Amino acid sequence: MTKARIRTLIFASLIIGAIGGALIALGIMGSTFNQATHVMTHLANPPLFVSGICVAVVASILMGIAWIGSILNTVRLREWKWLLIILLVRGLGLLIYSFVGPEPQR
Repeated sequence: MTKARIRTLIFASLIIGAIGGALIALGIMGSTFNQATHVMTHLANPPLFVSGICVAVVASILMGIAWIGSILNTVRLREWKWLLIILLVRGLGLLIYSFVGPEPQR
């Protein structure tokens, strides 16, 4: 997987994740909570909430594909420092790799 494709997946995941988060927040707005038990007793807009969850899951899948692709690239190139950066720093390491990491050979 090329770094450009990884970068595209990262940015698509971030944008789609933000949309999913907004849908979740809009679905929760106006819900009623029990103050004594801190439990939601009525969800204001369940279809909007569920669609936000589905959109967030799609964003997570895209980010996972980019993460696995970058791990496979670094292992194939035997770039162990980049592999550690991607594994330990996760999202930020993946973004840094997509801009300045080594390019896989064809």
